[in-house]
Amino acid sequence: MTNDNDFELIHRCINGDINSFEVIIDKYKDYVYNIVLRLCGNKEDAKDLTQEIFVKVYSILPSYNLKYEFKSWLYKIVTNYVIDFLRRSNSKRVIDFVPLDENSFDDLTETAETSSGPTFDPQLVNRVYIELNRMKPKYREVLSLRYIEGLKIEEISDILKIKPSTVRVRLYRGLKLLSKKLTLKKFSK
Repeated sequence: MTNDNDFELIHRCINGDINSFEVIIDKYKDYVYNIVLRLCGNKEDAKDLTQEIFVKVYSILPSYNLKYEFKSWLYKIVTNYVIDFLRRSNSKRVIDFVPLDENSFDDLTETAETSSGPTFDPQLVNRVYIELNRMKPKYREVLSLRYIEGLKIEEISDILKIKPSTVRVRLYRGLKLLSKKLTLKKFSK
């Protein structure tokens, strides 16, 4: 269910209050941009797509069903929009890579130190990120949705409009390719 603040903003926006939509943009712009960047891997594309997505959201906001959480509804629009973009664009697009600094891992390291879970190696995460962004979009999108966004196979199937078995095959092949790339990089040093 949408929280009261989002509900009020959406209601006012649908009734013509453009300032309410600006508040929605301010509230969710980083959320949308980060999803787009993770899926497309290019900062300029991510900026452009984020703007396009908010234009689309504004145009379809009257069809939003209040029984769903707004953030989940928005997430589905974002992922579908980016996936459509990736399918239309050339798979050999230039992909930016911004290395993650050690500050990005402070929370993860702190959590790992206080639990019995695994520790995080920033260099390994950066290598995974680089290789993931070099993959074909069909593998990158399922791996990102599953392992970065944490979606279930059925949710990925619904978003990508492909069979769950196809999602599983792409996950398997994508992980196999990623593993091979990481192993080759490890031994080539």
